[in-house]
Amino acid sequence: MRGIFLLLITAGLVCAQTGTQTKPPAFEVASIKPAPDLMTLVQQIQSGKGHIGVKIDGHRLDMGFSSLRDLICYAYDVKPHQVIGPDSLLLSQRWEVMATIPDDATKEQAPQMMQALLADRFGLKFHREGREHPVYALVVAKSGIKMKEAPPDDPAPAPPPPDSKDTRTVDLGQGPMTVKQDGKGGASINAGALGNIKVNMSPEGLIRMEMSRMSMTMLVGQMAPIMDRPVVDKTDLKGNYQVALEFPMSAMLAVARAQGINIPGLPPGLGGGGGTGPADAASDPAAMDAIFKSMDKLGLKLDQQKQSFDDIIVDHAEKIPTEN
Repeated sequence: MRGIFLLLITAGLVCAQTGTQTKPPAFEVASIKPAPDLMTLVQQIQSGKGHIGVKIDGHRLDMGFSSLRDLICYAYDVKPHQVIGPDSLLLSQRWEVMATIPDDATKEQAPQMMQALLADRFGLKFHREGREHPVYALVVAKSGIKMKEAPPDDPAPAPPPPDSKDTRTVDLGQGPMTVKQDGKGGASINAGALGNIKVNMSPEGLIRMEMSRMSMTMLVGQMAPIMDRPVVDKTDLKGNYQVALEFPMSAMLAVARAQGINIPGLPPGLGGGGGTGPADAASDPAAMDAIFKSMDKLGLKLDQQKQSFDDIIVDHAEKIPTEN
């Protein structure tokens, strides 16, 4: 169970580069296959073999444990709340995509190639529609920020220690991370350019995350899956800061539920089977209250506002892609 929560904390899918619907470039070859179940994935990651999120090495793209919604987010540079369609289609299955970028193309074109792959293999058809959404706007409180600015990057970070019983180096699509468990339910994570992250879990079920280098964009990304509406950054803070967040264990279950992830051994509504996606994630007032309190300690505030987004409305897609 601890491995699952650490996975949810450290994993993040990259949504990069806006594309178009007009004849995008295509991968040279591409393979799509079902991803392993969550428990198998955790075991694979702990052994250094699992993969999640987006990783591009040279001309090879590897995107693991990704729902159809994740693939659309990556291809069209949108957030999950901007992809509108049935959860039974967008979240019911997770996929592994391995593809080769042509020699005459660049990795920056990979999202456009994903657009072609989605149209060809999933038969994706959609239209765009401007919609107004209720949001939480992250702003600086009247009292001013209470966070310390992170020190400059270390020009020569120390190499990660070798894997051992309690220490693993994994790559979740954002570069190598070294995860060292403390034997008490917590862990220290060396996330390279993202800094160091300390995670502690109390007997009362509270999780405390201390992050040494966090931008406001990253902070919004950490909060978004827990909250009952999208979170947008309106702080105008451009630097990196030392940030601490506290929230109940149930918040991690909300993250899993929002992603349509089933955690074995838990009943529906608590992270087990039967979650209904992002709308269902807004079922834990205690988790959201903890986030509001954490923001107050940082000198930040979440204001309820409305904002328009250019949503992707899925008109058609196949649950199962055509064969490789």
